Amino acid sequence: MLLIILGFFATGCGHTPRQAQSTAPTTAPSATAGTAAGTVTGAAPGAVPGAVPGAGKPLALLAGQNIRMDKLQPLLLEAAGGEALIDLVLDHQIQRQLAQRALTVTPEQIQAERDILLGIFSSDADQAQRLLDELRRRRGLGPHRFEQLLRRNAGLRQLVQPQVQVTETATRQAYAMAYGQRKEARVLVVSTVRDAAEYARRAKAGEDFATLAREHSTDASADAGGLMTPISEEDPQYPAAVRSVLAKLEPGQISDPIALDQGFAVLRCERTIPAVAVEYESVKTELELGVRRRIERMLMSQTARAMLDEADLTVLDPTLAESWKQARRLQQQQP
Repeated sequence: MLLIILGFFATGCGHTPRQAQSTAPTTAPSATAGTAAGTVTGAAPGAVPGAVPGAGKPLALLAGQNIRMDKLQPLLLEAAGGEALIDLVLDHQIQRQLAQRALTVTPEQIQAERDILLGIFSSDADQAQRLLDELRRRRGLGPHRFEQLLRRNAGLRQLVQPQVQVTETATRQAYAMAYGQRKEARVLVVSTVRDAAEYARRAKAGEDFATLAREHSTDASADAGGLMTPISEEDPQYPAAVRSVLAKLEPGQISDPIALDQGFAVLRCERTIPAVAVEYESVKTELELGVRRRIERMLMSQTARAMLDEADLTVLDPTLAESWKQARRLQQQQP
């Protein structure tokens, strides 16, 4: 889903759940829902309801035979109709709210969104561009969809600005997360405390933790033997119970089962990464910007979800309706 593409790169860890239970960050970046101000897309004057625009125009030739839109439409609706409809609804809702506040999206703001995205990928301009190009190819983001995505983000960012507050406490916390001590660990997540206790016992008895995680964990980190990106004790994106237990573990030690919102986790501390000696004042401005961006992403994601929930949309085509429901389910599962 590409509601807010920044959301894919904004989380504080390198793993997300295979299923509902996980130690992934707990905070954050798309039902039948037309819009409160009218239809999402208007029909052309005199158009016949249900007619496929350009249905008679050949779009391709297969063995000398025409392929027209009326043949492609059900396949396209089923494959990507829901995602496209989410984009249309969001575009409409964002534009409506911008107009209500007498705000507009400028070319400079669209360029700024592109720069923000590139900065998330890498500080090296060439590498960032390569990664962005790769993402666009993988996600099918051609020129039109990518431009709309940037415009959508720029609009959302304007709408949430009045709610963004960067505090000294949040900046200090970001400093501790970036430069303070961190720990690298492996995690094994299962659905029952009995299973968690059994795998903890086996790991403490000498079985390879990475193998146990790879074979039994429901967390997405299982493919990497449960290995997570380094965790700061100050990072609120991780469950407090996980941070508290990990802080007390020494390298090589294995935890008892830890209760999560859904499921149970076992941790193995791999190594302690010492703090970096950097003066707070020398990086304060950079940290404040990072905090601002994180708050913006969270608020933009929340606003986008609310817009979709509030949209006055009636999906008439059964294939599109099913695709819409599936797209919304996927979007709601995202952090």
